[in-house]
Amino acid sequence: MMSRRRHREFMQLVHVVRAALSFRILPLTWRRAVLLLVSVFDVLLYAAALSIVLSTIFSLGGMDRFILLLLGLIVIRWSLGCAVQASRLSAVVGICRPFLRFPVLSTAIVAMGYPTVVFALSWGFLLCVLVISGLGDSSPGEIILWGAYAVGVQASWNFLLVLAVIYARMRRWFLSEVPIFLGFALFFILSPVVYQFPDLPFTASRILTSFNPGSHLIAAYHNAMWYGLSPSLKVLPWTVLFAGAVSFAVLRTRFWPGRSALPASFAATESGRETLALRSGLWLHDRDAEAGNGLTRFSPWRGELPWMSGRELLRLLFDDKSGEARAVRIFNGLSPRDQEDITLDLPLPVFPDRIRDRLCCAAVLARPGGAFLDQLLDLMEPDDIVEFNRAARSLREDARAALLVRARAEITQHLIRARD
Repeated sequence: MMSRRRHREFMQLVHVVRAALSFRILPLTWRRAVLLLVSVFDVLLYAAALSIVLSTIFSLGGMDRFILLLLGLIVIRWSLGCAVQASRLSAVVGICRPFLRFPVLSTAIVAMGYPTVVFALSWGFLLCVLVISGLGDSSPGEIILWGAYAVGVQASWNFLLVLAVIYARMRRWFLSEVPIFLGFALFFILSPVVYQFPDLPFTASRILTSFNPGSHLIAAYHNAMWYGLSPSLKVLPWTVLFAGAVSFAVLRTRFWPGRSALPASFAATESGRETLALRSGLWLHDRDAEAGNGLTRFSPWRGELPWMSGRELLRLLFDDKSGEARAVRIFNGLSPRDQEDITLDLPLPVFPDRIRDRLCCAAVLARPGGAFLDQLLDLMEPDDIVEFNRAARSLREDARAALLVRARAEITQHLIRARD
């Protein structure tokens, strides 16, 4: 039994990795392909602009400086992209918690997915240029070996950074990406990207080298891909162990947001609500199931939503295509017949509240196993409640999966008396 559960958890993580690699990329369209190419090659423009400034004003030019500047921008952009993506996807933790075994880990993997793909393409492009052109003093073997080592070090840092950003956003320590950009601007200034260590006085170089781990990381990339030197193994391996230990400790705490997704007017009171259970296509009062013990509790998705499309969210929540297709079919069935211009390919933050409620209902009804809808119907429009009742009765007639609903008395009475 234990091995079967472990295998299921492993396959779920494999599914999350696939969803992360396809996020903002698949299905591949012309628009997404252009955006991906722009994300890969825009650092060339930044590096060229900075090189012009350095050569014309400070007389610091040359191909070696341009290559190192380009490499530094690629490295910093990877970490910045992971942090920004984590900030925008932090709400995924609360949404996928009823669906995925490791919601925080899954959110972190998805947050790192697209920036990692962009970094891999950018880094691979630069690696090919260096190998084919023969620029620098490094051999192809040294570039691949020590470059992969530097990538692994930065990946561990990025993972810890993503967890920290998710935690900060869930605790509402900051509400936008502005602090992230300011922090990376400072990191950019203090790291050997625009300047090189020989450009600085000896004392300043020693200070930046001693107290800025990012300097060791950038130097490791530079040594591996340009100078033909082995990176220092005095600092970076210890930082990997530190990042891994802290990341493991953070994941073990299973931190959750301390706030409800419900509006204050609904979350402040529990009186005047009844709980119904769907049995063989009929809604019935069931005092034994009043608390919904043993069932997965679902609250409305009215809080901050991740900057991803509805289809991408369903792809993440369901580890098989049949579940995703079932949720899409239910969502389309819950939509009214007024030809509302809402599709699952739109970003979730632009969805009206009623569309978010329909998407939540569709995900719950498509999910196997028992479910407890807590106060969701209190926020829905009357016609949406009618469509939900029809869909729930048709999908749960066999009563193999319990479905409970807690709502105001007038809504529960409507569910009991309504007939298809």
